[in-house]
Amino acid sequence: MVLKNTNILELNGLKGELKGFTYGGPLNEGALAGALDVIFTADQPACILLARGAKWKIVGRLMYSRVGTIVPPDSPIRTVADLKGKTIGIPFGAAAQRETLRALKEAGVDAADVKALNIGIYEQVNVILKGDNLAWPGVDAFSTWDPPLAELTLKNKARVLDLGLVTSAIVMSEEFIKKNPRAAAAFLKSYITAFYYYAGHQAEANAWFKEEAKLDFDPAVLDLAASVEPNLKATSLAGVNISLSDKDISKIQSAADFIYAQKLSASQLKNVRKHINTDLLKKAVKELAAAPGTDYLTRIKPLSK
Repeated sequence: MVLKNTNILELNGLKGELKGFTYGGPLNEGALAGALDVIFTADQPACILLARGAKWKIVGRLMYSRVGTIVPPDSPIRTVADLKGKTIGIPFGAAAQRETLRALKEAGVDAADVKALNIGIYEQVNVILKGDNLAWPGVDAFSTWDPPLAELTLKNKARVLDLGLVTSAIVMSEEFIKKNPRAAAAFLKSYITAFYYYAGHQAEANAWFKEEAKLDFDPAVLDLAASVEPNLKATSLAGVNISLSDKDISKIQSAADFIYAQKLSASQLKNVRKHINTDLLKKAVKELAAAPGTDYLTRIKPLSK
């Protein structure tokens, strides 16, 4: 939202059209059709795109987002191990399912020892509202993600048993990189700058998001959802880090393995590292370090409506 509502792209010599997509499927179709140059996406849609043989590269880390396994606040279920023999509502194929399965495995619970129901996150909210703090009708736990995860816990409608992180990525067309290498690096400069701006103007950016998404919830929901993102503590451009750590890459690889195991992808993405380009980010960071910081940053302005 910061890129859309400020002049940061213009400051870096860019002019782009920002398109919104409701989920990963249509986004990937747009990428495959050549209608997009850069996409912001979660790990599983990114892996599905790459597994389809698309000539795209992961060029940076977009953000961390939270997924969680939740139970009623006063439920006798106190640990993930207590879910053995219980019923869990899970959006099948989502990263939340992957993380709940990971939590069960770590707790020594075989996936076959729980009953999984395919329940989407908005249907989950309806079920929760029909229950109380002790139990929900027909289900013992849910696998979900933000913003509902944050809103339900802040309103004391749910308690988190396990919290997992999803690594979302910035993915760029190889053709765009080849034809426009300077613009490709300038876009990453813009994104780093946008994150720095967000760190210092979180309330303003959250208001932009709420308006765009047409969602009505307390700003504290977005603050909690974003609390896992280390870049929000950045006090300088140099403090913003969108590189992929070995742990991030391992998480993305687990996403690739999951979508293949769940038959969400016909092809297996065996080595995610082959699809990562680190050169662009290095160039962007180097150029930002050489820029006259104070002058550059003071020229950032919100766009007039």
